[in-house]
Amino acid sequence: MFRRKSAAHIRNLLEYLASAEQAQQLKSNRVIAQTAVVDGKNADLAAKRLELANLLHDALAQDRFIDLDNLKKSPRIPAFDRKRPARRSYLPKPPSGFGALLPWRKTAYDRQYEAAEAKYKRDSQDYDKDLGAHQKRIAIERAEIEAHNQEIERTKQEFAARAPGAIVDYFTLVLEKSVYPASFPQEREVAYAPETETLRIEFDLPAIDVIPAASAYAYDKIRDAITQQSMLRKQRRRLYATALAQISLRAVHEIFTADRAKIINTIVFDGYVDGINPSSGRPGRFCLVALHITRQQFDGLDLRNAEPRACLKGLNARLSDKPDQLLAVPPMTQAGLPAAAPDANAFPHSEQRISELEGRIQTQGTQITELERKLAARCYVACWRSGISNRRSAAA
Repeated sequence: MFRRKSAAHIRNLLEYLASAEQAQQLKSNRVIAQTAVVDGKNADLAAKRLELANLLHDALAQDRFIDLDNLKKSPRIPAFDRKRPARRSYLPKPPSGFGALLPWRKTAYDRQYEAAEAKYKRDSQDYDKDLGAHQKRIAIERAEIEAHNQEIERTKQEFAARAPGAIVDYFTLVLEKSVYPASFPQEREVAYAPETETLRIEFDLPAIDVIPAASAYAYDKIRDAITQQSMLRKQRRRLYATALAQISLRAVHEIFTADRAKIINTIVFDGYVDGINPSSGRPGRFCLVALHITRQQFDGLDLRNAEPRACLKGLNARLSDKPDQLLAVPPMTQAGLPAAAPDANAFPHSEQRISELEGRIQTQGTQITELERKLAARCYVACWRSGISNRRSAAA
């Protein structure tokens, strides 16, 4: 009896140990799996930060010049690989010898002959139809390619003649061929003023969302949860401002380096973000970067070693102090001055600032009134005391 109880106890103990080892193994596997997830998330964060940090440097190694002749096309039409049906291959072999004298053999041959002729005609018609469709496709494609090539040649000649439309088309294409992260907007508006050789660029910038809100991820073994460490607001703002500065300098670099004919002397760059006005709650369009730069200024830069925000400051450009809050700056004019009548919606804190100024003026007015009252009181007291002193002197 004792032995049976001991054996059962040992068996239960072994089962418990096996269950504990299994649970420990599952927990270990869970830790390994969650740690791998955390490592993947942190690797994605590092890759994103590196991509944003190199927005400018990645572009400096590339030549954005576009040879318009390379945009011309050549027809690539596959050959029509079918052969025209041969009538003799369809016709049955006529009976010969004694068989040719038998009526039923001749009747059978006539039926086979008629069927073969009918099939030959159908196949010939299908061939002619397919060949005609193929030749039509060739004609259409050649006409489209010819029209495309003529348009490229016309643009090339107009660009050489410095026609404003061709210049706008060329530099728009230069900006469009610049590859940014997929989350970035792709809208650019370009205009050209031939009298001042100024190219004006209105560039859609990414929102603050392109800067990850997390600075790192970690795995909490006790709670079995992946935690996120949020990036400090000032750090996120600084990274965002640096990204905006890189984009503006990158666009300027791509335009000037692609302009081998030295057509552009000045670039005016205004970078905009679409968002919700913090002060009104209404949607608006906010200028966060405004840059006016000449070719001479650009030639004096070494963008490989320049800090983007400091570079903009040295160029007297305008970069929002709080781009994460859509605090807008005045856009540039061709003369490099603030626009004469900027859109009120472009300055999200203007209403707030006006209210603050009105409040300060009212407070200062109240303070001035109070000071005037105190001064008048002091003058009254001084006069009163002076009168008493005079009367005492007269009495003496």
